Amino acid sequence: MMWGTKSKVMNKTEQKPRLDTLPWGGLSLWQRPDTFNYTSDSVLLASFAYLVREASVLELGAGTGAVSLLVAARGAKSVTGIELSADVAELFADSVAYNRLAQVKAVRGDIRDVAAYVSAGTFDLVVANPPYRRMASGKIRKAAVQQAACHEQETLLEEFVRAAAFAVRYRGRAAFCYLPERLVDLCVAFRAAGLEPKRLQLVHARAGRPAQLALVEAVRGGKPGLETAPPLILYERDGRNYTQEALRWYSGDSGLRRG
Repeated sequence: MMWGTKSKVMNKTEQKPRLDTLPWGGLSLWQRPDTFNYTSDSVLLASFAYLVREASVLELGAGTGAVSLLVAARGAKSVTGIELSADVAELFADSVAYNRLAQVKAVRGDIRDVAAYVSAGTFDLVVANPPYRRMASGKIRKAAVQQAACHEQETLLEEFVRAAAFAVRYRGRAAFCYLPERLVDLCVAFRAAGLEPKRLQLVHARAGRPAQLALVEAVRGGKPGLETAPPLILYERDGRNYTQEALRWYSGDSGLRRG
């Protein structure tokens, strides 16, 4: 979902970046058409994530940084985003500088080597929108960067979860968005890494339609017991207008109080 664009002229062989508007916080985001651009998944994850006061947040596989910027706009004290692609990480860093967000740090790195960039158990919250399809799924995107962002080509789901478990503090939270059809895979990976799934919200395009997105929060060292929130319906029955609940989420308010 794009909230407005402007042009940026650069003398590069790649497609020219454009300046997209994020839905809250008065922030903008540099992106290129040939990279994986942020979608409603990023917006919903940033709204879903529970923030304690003065939260320190880590984003794994940050892309151009939409979730990191939006979480910062919600009040996180510090945000670090790790992105594998050098070109995409550069766009992320450009957005941090453009918005003058001193509390956000863009890191070019491999989340499988997370210990090289951050210390163990130091974050209140880890967020991730990991590649959600296995390479054998047959649904391949044309651009190499887009394909890597959507398919487990470079990094597996379990590696994202293990990185989250390494970085988050005891009783801290990990919030992921994922495909409903792979929800069991995500929960199994969470438990194997010592992260107990505690909160689940399914997102539906319209009432009566199958869920298109699963938002899951796990707690490091948490006790068993999963809370299932009412489903989030994005569109009215006409399929064009957002529901009032969706509009609230798109303003950065999922209804959760901060600790």
